[in-house]
Amino acid sequence: MSKENKKRMVLIMAVGIFIICGICRADGDEKSKRVVVRVAKEIQGEVAGISKDSIAIIYNRNEATGEEYEMSFPVAKEVDIVHKKSINEIAVGDTVNVQYEEILVSIPNIFAKQHRELSIIVGFLIKHNDSKNEICSGFFS
Repeated sequence: MSKENKKRMVLIMAVGIFIICGICRADGDEKSKRVVVRVAKEIQGEVAGISKDSIAIIYNRNEATGEEYEMSFPVAKEVDIVHKKSINEIAVGDTVNVQYEEILVSIPNIFAKQHRELSIIVGFLIKHNDSKNEICSGFFS
């Protein structure tokens, strides 16, 4: 093989490698595009558990079978709590309205992950008072 043919062969191989790398990179860019879908939702339910950084809400209860459906939310410092000064004023048994965002993050053909972010806890609809065994209706301020 002559020196000139060797140069051509190396040049053709280099161009081929660059073309293959370009195709792979373009394909990789398509796969790495994240799709984020945010949906605002709201539930009303009874507080089943509460701490300084989370709240659990029973949003559906089947009295006949005893089944309960519960959602748990992390509570960040920037969450608005309407009609109360802090989350410490909310107790287990209180009925509250909760607004949150359901977020679905996906990368096509790779994975999909869904989580919820609490955006606001809206006032008390019913305040449960265990000590007096009475339930008071209305918003409390």
